[in-house]
Amino acid sequence: MMAGFMLLVWPVITLVLVARNGMALGLIWGTIAGYLFLPEAYGFDLPGLLYNKRAAIALSLLLVVLTMGGRDRRPEVKTGDSLLRGLLALLTLALFASPIFTVLNNQYPLMNGNFLRAALGTADLLGMTLEVLMILMPFFIAKRWLARPGEQISFMHALVILGIVYSFLALIEIRMSPQMSNWVYGFFPHSFGQHARGGSWRPLVFLNHGLELGFFLFMSVIAAFTLTRTGTRDTRMVMTIAGCWLFGILLISSNTGAAMLAILFVPVLLFLPLRMQLMMASIIAVIFLIYPMLRQADILPMDSVVQGFSLISEDRARSFEFRVRNEDILLERAYEKPLFGWGPWARGQVFNDRGDMISVPDGIWIITLGNRGWVGFLTFFGLLAVPLLHLGRAARRKTLSAPTAGLAIMAAGNLMYMVPNSTVSPISAMMFGLLAGYAQWDAVRAPEETEEGSASKDPPLRGVPRYTRFAPGEGSRVTRREIKPRG
Repeated sequence: MMAGFMLLVWPVITLVLVARNGMALGLIWGTIAGYLFLPEAYGFDLPGLLYNKRAAIALSLLLVVLTMGGRDRRPEVKTGDSLLRGLLALLTLALFASPIFTVLNNQYPLMNGNFLRAALGTADLLGMTLEVLMILMPFFIAKRWLARPGEQISFMHALVILGIVYSFLALIEIRMSPQMSNWVYGFFPHSFGQHARGGSWRPLVFLNHGLELGFFLFMSVIAAFTLTRTGTRDTRMVMTIAGCWLFGILLISSNTGAAMLAILFVPVLLFLPLRMQLMMASIIAVIFLIYPMLRQADILPMDSVVQGFSLISEDRARSFEFRVRNEDILLERAYEKPLFGWGPWARGQVFNDRGDMISVPDGIWIITLGNRGWVGFLTFFGLLAVPLLHLGRAARRKTLSAPTAGLAIMAAGNLMYMVPNSTVSPISAMMFGLLAGYAQWDAVRAPEETEEGSASKDPPLRGVPRYTRFAPGEGSRVTRREIKPRG
């Protein structure tokens, strides 16, 4: 079967990409292409793990680092933000330790009507640990191996190129209904009825849902307009055309939320100074981390937001109101076990007396809060959001570029999109990892590396220094191009 074959062969494909194109490009293209073209809703049951698309990508990245990481002689990391490094290490430790307490705190079965939910055990502990590891593997890999500015540009180029490829596939599905997964893999991964929209169709291509496609198009739009601020005049013109094309596809793809984010953030990218873009991203990150508190305290004007959606579409307004009401129900349930949550198997859901589930979780934040509690919520999303708060500190010790600010805006949009939806894809995790690597590390030239003969296979990018070092006794950033010979 094609689906199973592609999942099994993807680690080999990723290794070939790295061998032919270098560590950075291989990791980036292997992750993005895997997310876009591997099958959804299909996998193999392994002990403690479902080997599906996400697991195939995570395993591919891990194999690349274990087998080929030593061959990539990158500039050694000597300095960086020690505060951020320590904070991320603490969050990582707490994230992987918290499932122990979740399991220990749920050592009894639950009876919902006639349906019995067993107590949590060792298998659930392993499953919860592997689940978060599969989700965050691209984050950890990118933080370590994709910390240089040039790799941010490579990531955005990949988003734009594959976004254009995907846009033509999306156009076919808008016209003919979502059939790509059926044609190639022989099954449809989600509810077909959810993708009929007002006489047209919401495309999803090979993704799990049209909402995921909408956010990928948003990322591609942001990447294209970010690259209009870099490179040559011809490059900027090409990226402007690509950005307009992708934005047009997003508008007709029946993804109101992603389209609204693009309308909000594209002017920010084009007209605001880079530091103001970082500030906006930091504010959004803080609001996201305290969002459950704001919802619980009933501070946010959710009724006004619903009324605002009604001006755009009554269907969208009803959908958003339905999600808000379910969040209220699930928040009450989550605060019965506030620290470590209820664990998996829908133990954190709400049921009626007949055992029917009456809550519908949509946003990944409420799912995480219910399953893992506040400790799991803050450690998981803290790993993603905290580097955004440190970008300003990083910009004071090294050059701030448009790609870094563009990634920050993209990440802020992802946090906003995660409020009503569940969208932490491998691409999103890698994006947050790129920002974490930039904020945490300062690359220093390896002694054996020369301008003419770098051991890295990554191609040099126009306008991006090959390495960064600090002049002795100085705190300012200098590059080789800025050093003039004496006399």
